[in-house]
Amino acid sequence: MSLNDADLDLIARDPALPGLKLALDGDALRARLEGGPLVARYLRYKPGETCTAHFDDGGAGLTLRAVTAERYAIYRGRAAWHRPDVRYFDDLCAVVLPGTLDRRVKAARHLLDREKAPALLAALIGPGNDRLSLLKHKPGRRLVLRVDRDGRPYALLKAVPPGDFEALMLSARRAGAAVLGADPGQGIVVQGWIAGTAADPHHTAPEDFARIGVALAAVHRETADGPPRRHPCFEALEALAWLLPDLASEARALSRGLARGLAEEAANTLCHGDFSADQVILNGSGLRFIDWDRAGPGPAQLDLGSFLARLDADRLLDGLPAARAESLGRAFLRGYGAIDAGLYHAAALAALVCEPFRDRRADWPRACAGLLRLAARLAGGEGALARALDREGMARAIAAAWGRPVTLDPPELLRDRPGRRALIAYRGITSEGAFETYGKLRVKGLDSRTPDLYRRLAAALPGDVGVPDVMGILPEARIWLQARVCGHLLADLLDSPDTAPLRAAGRALARLHGVGLDPIGEVAEWTMRDELTVMRDAFARAAAARPEFGQSLAALDAMLTEQAEALPPGRRNGIHRDFYPDQVIVAPDKTWLLDLDLFAIGDPAIDIANFIAHLREHALRNGLEDKLRAHEDAFLAGYTRIAPLPDAARLDVLIRVSLARHVWISQRVAGRSHVTGRVISLLLA
Repeated sequence: MSLNDADLDLIARDPALPGLKLALDGDALRARLEGGPLVARYLRYKPGETCTAHFDDGGAGLTLRAVTAERYAIYRGRAAWHRPDVRYFDDLCAVVLPGTLDRRVKAARHLLDREKAPALLAALIGPGNDRLSLLKHKPGRRLVLRVDRDGRPYALLKAVPPGDFEALMLSARRAGAAVLGADPGQGIVVQGWIAGTAADPHHTAPEDFARIGVALAAVHRETADGPPRRHPCFEALEALAWLLPDLASEARALSRGLARGLAEEAANTLCHGDFSADQVILNGSGLRFIDWDRAGPGPAQLDLGSFLARLDADRLLDGLPAARAESLGRAFLRGYGAIDAGLYHAAALAALVCEPFRDRRADWPRACAGLLRLAARLAGGEGALARALDREGMARAIAAAWGRPVTLDPPELLRDRPGRRALIAYRGITSEGAFETYGKLRVKGLDSRTPDLYRRLAAALPGDVGVPDVMGILPEARIWLQARVCGHLLADLLDSPDTAPLRAAGRALARLHGVGLDPIGEVAEWTMRDELTVMRDAFARAAAARPEFGQSLAALDAMLTEQAEALPPGRRNGIHRDFYPDQVIVAPDKTWLLDLDLFAIGDPAIDIANFIAHLREHALRNGLEDKLRAHEDAFLAGYTRIAPLPDAARLDVLIRVSLARHVWISQRVAGRSHVTGRVISLLLA
């Protein structure tokens, strides 16, 4: 195949492998060899290390190894490779070997040699009118041949590295095939041919897929010992991030989501491990499962997801009609007795995302993207962030919401609370010009309450204080869009001696607190008990991370709980609930309040205290205790211009409760762990 733009980009980004171009281009290799046609059959690529490509040349096959200069020097020194049928390309640090020179699958040297193979085969299964046909060769991993006797399929011969012989033997036995011969020293197992036809989604009836489900359920009644393997989706998604950098953010976001969702799914059910329709041989009213090479313990959904994902891939890549794929999947699940495969369906599809590249499809970038994006959709909430970073999908969603075409730049992830919320910047062009908007993602489902709140607050706040406009609702993406506002983030101004921005922040917060309950609609209550629950959770997490602080944290917990519970009830009005300098943008004529997702009815002293606690933590972390005192005073002065402050004793207790949460924040946020002890000392002082 000719190289596409993605191939050329990949080659340019991996200068350590100058032979990569030859490994990816069978036509170029054929020209260098001056030989006959080559068909790519296998590709294994490790960026910056090696690329192994195997080609069908009509005989024993050819294996190209493209390696680094250091590895190539080792190859050049191998005396066994200095023979006429080995070709070295010194300019590309690549070597082309006949299939017989597989260093790990040692049996290949005899089985792929027409002169040596008959004697070895006779020693394994006895003499006969036999002929070997090569079915598959994965260099260094596996060799599969069919044995025809008297012109009819008679046996299946598999060869692996000798260290994998026991697993190969177990796979043959699980398939129910008669073992006709074996050689542990050479890693060979010959099993009787299983008559029948492989289940084919394009032709096999749904009733047969239901029978497959019934048979799989019987397998899953067995158990297996040992730890389950790491799901292959994670390796595949990381590989895709390298192959197609434009998809890297989506791939890694999906990987993180799947890791969260699969974390608690360990089980000891016996699983096939690579289950799909082509692993099933149908023979009249019976059927057999083959290729148990990856069998082991795991959750039953592992096999269900694998089977369904292959149907999806057949639909996306090989023209299987969508209605037929859906019908076959339903029949399979009905036979098994399951509703769906849960998150394992998405994970199994994610494990296939690099197959179009390895298969050297001409359209592999588009095919890989299609598999990735379908996996993200199937992942539900765990795929929400990946979908939010899908440039093409989000361009369509925003265009639909705005009613005009949108050209979108790559989305930028600004903030992520894994499994909970994220903030994504969307920039691009419409017919009205350039735009920038921010997507507020809630993983568990669209937050429709907050956009409504923003609209209500925008109408209720005075002209010198505002909240960003709501620019659209994207229900399927679980995102609402808010406008970009101009100004300076208050957090970026804390090192300046100018206190005017702090006074503006104080006034803005007082304006927010002055909005009555009627204009803001129905919102949740936030009580002192809630505030203490958050503090205790922070103490527990910090103590688990830093046991040496456990005793001090227990003392603080008791002291602050007693002080807070002794406070009389405070005022009730709308509060931000997460107010600190990162939530304020200061412009010459307006102060903007951001991130009101946690807005609630509660004690306004909580907002004031939280802001001051953040100032004090910032001072401790950066050695600015003396300088930031003026900022604290300015903030309080700005507040009192509009509304009275809470009682000083009440405010002091709530500042300490808010500051206490930083013992865990300092552990969670990179670069802040040095401040944990200082926060504890300040609270105990």
